[in-house]
Amino acid sequence: MQTKNSWIPSKKRRLWLAQTLIAFTAFLRSNLEVLLATSIGIAWSYYFVTMGLGFTPDSATYLSSALKLAYAGQLSQSPLWPPLYPVLLAIVTIFTRFPADAAAITSSVSLLSFLLLFACFLKRVNKQVLFNLLLLLLLATLKGFYSIFETAWSEQLFSLIFIGNFYFLLKFLETHSRHYFLLGTGLASLAMITRYIGISLGLSALFISIFWISSETPLEERLKRFIGPALLSFTPLAVWLLRNYSVYGSLFGANRIHQEFSFAEPLSSIFGVFLQDLGSPFFVVLIGLLLLHVWNRIKGRTKTQAGTFSLAALIVTTYLTFLIISASVSTVDIGSRFLAPVYFLPLAFLAAQFDDLLSPINSHGMPSLVRKTLAAAIIILTAFMLIEQIKVLDNVDRRLEAPELAAEQTRGGFNLSTTSQGLNIYFHKVLQEQDQLALFVFLEDKNFYASSFLFKGSLIKRQEYSNFRFSHVRDQGYQIEFSAPHAKKIIIYFDTTLLSKSELFPPIISSKVVETGNSKFYVLVSESWLQANAVDPQTITPPSNQRLLSRSHIEPYWIFEAEVY
Repeated sequence: MQTKNSWIPSKKRRLWLAQTLIAFTAFLRSNLEVLLATSIGIAWSYYFVTMGLGFTPDSATYLSSALKLAYAGQLSQSPLWPPLYPVLLAIVTIFTRFPADAAAITSSVSLLSFLLLFACFLKRVNKQVLFNLLLLLLLATLKGFYSIFETAWSEQLFSLIFIGNFYFLLKFLETHSRHYFLLGTGLASLAMITRYIGISLGLSALFISIFWISSETPLEERLKRFIGPALLSFTPLAVWLLRNYSVYGSLFGANRIHQEFSFAEPLSSIFGVFLQDLGSPFFVVLIGLLLLHVWNRIKGRTKTQAGTFSLAALIVTTYLTFLIISASVSTVDIGSRFLAPVYFLPLAFLAAQFDDLLSPINSHGMPSLVRKTLAAAIIILTAFMLIEQIKVLDNVDRRLEAPELAAEQTRGGFNLSTTSQGLNIYFHKVLQEQDQLALFVFLEDKNFYASSFLFKGSLIKRQEYSNFRFSHVRDQGYQIEFSAPHAKKIIIYFDTTLLSKSELFPPIISSKVVETGNSKFYVLVSESWLQANAVDPQTITPPSNQRLLSRSHIEPYWIFEAEVY
C-alpha cells in the first residue's frame, strides 16, 4: 500500500525541503523591508478599523458627500472640493453601509500601500537593510505622518498618489520608458482631483516633458508622446472646475482670500512644522548631508543617482512653492497634514546618502574613520528619534485597552465626539425600556455634515444593533434606521426642514412620530444651536398636540423627551 507522496524518495524529499527552506530564507532576507512594511500596515489597519478614525469638520463634509453619493446618487454642490476622495468613500460605503467605516478601510489600504512603495524605494537607494528598517519604523511612527491616516482626510489618499507619482516618474527617468511616464502623469491627474495642490504634480510632469526629454528627440514626437499626455492630465481637473462654475458660480468655492499677502508667514510655518515633526537634530543632519551631496556632485564623486535627487528636488520645490503661494493668499494655516505627503523624501534622501557614505567605491574624499563615525552618528540619531516616537504611541495602547472610549479620544471633530460615552449610556438605557425610538437631532451649522458620523461613535457602535440603513438622503438631511435589543425599530431624523428659530417641536414631528407607530420621541439639541437661536432650554414647551416629559442635560447637549397625544 503506497503512502502519500511515496513517489518521492526520502533523500530527494529531504533535499527538496532543504532547498525550499533555503530559498524561503533567502527570500525573507532579501525582502525584509517589504515584510516589515506589510506588518506595520496590517497593524495600523487593525487599529484604524477597530477604533475608527478621528473626525474634523472637513472629515464630516467628506463623509456627508460620500453618503449622498452612495445612497442618493447626488454630488454635493458645496463645498467645491475635488471629488475623488468622497467618490472613493462612496464606493466603499456601498459595501460597508456607513461612511465612517469606509473611511477607516480607505485609510488602512492607503497607508499599507504607501509603506510598501516606500519600502521598495528604500531598497533601490540603500543596500543597508538595517538602516532601511529603522527608517521604515521611523516614518510609520512619525506623528506628523500617521496622523493624516488616523483622521478622515483626503491627505491620506493624496499621499499614496504622491509617492506613486514620484516612483513611476523616477522609473521613467531611469528607463526612458513612455509607459512609466504615462503612469506618472495619470497619477498626477488623480492627485489634482483629490486635492487642488495636486496641480504641483501635474506641473512637475509637464516640466519633465518639456525640459528633461532628450533634445535629440524631434519636437513633434515629444509633443505627441510626452508633452501632450502631460497637458491632458489636467483635463479631469478642468472638467471639475467647469462643473463648479456652472452650478455654484465659482471655480474653487467660498472666498478665503487674505486682505494682505505675505510669503514670510507660510515659510515660517513650514519651517516650524518641519522642526516640530522631525526635530532640529534631524534637520541639521539633513542640511549637512545635502551640502555634502551638492559638493560631491560638483566633484563628480557621488554614486547616488542624479535622477533621484533631481526629481525629488523638482517635486518638493514645486509642491512647497504651490503651498506657500496658496497659504500666502488664503486663510489656510499650514500644519502637518500639508507636509506629511513629502516626509518620505527626506528620509529616502537620508537612506541614499547613508549608502553613499559606506560605499567602498566612493570615499567622498574623507578618511574611512570619518565616514564611519558620521554613519554611526546617523544611526544613533535615527534610533533616538524612533524611541521618542514610540513613546508618543502610549495613547494608542490606552485606546486599545478601552474600546468603549474610542469615540471620546478621537482627534478633533465636533463636540459630540467628546460626549458620545454619556449619550451612549443614556440611549442604551432608553432602548431597554421601550419598543421603539424616534429621535430628532438639531445641531448648530452643518447638522447634515456632523450627523454623518454622529452615532457611529456612540449608539450604533455596539454590536447588538443591526439592520442599519440610511434612507431619504437629500440636501436637507436624512434618516437612520436600525434594530436593537427589545426594540422593533429605531429611527433617527436629521432634517434641516424641521428647524425653527424658536420652536424645537414643530407640528411636522407629530406626523413623523405617528408613522413609526409610537407616540414617544426624543429631541437632541446642541447648546450652540440654542445659543444661536436665543432659546432657553428651561422654557421650551411643545405645541398643543405634544407634551414634554423630561429634560436631560449631557453637556454640551440637551435631550428632551416628549410624546404626541
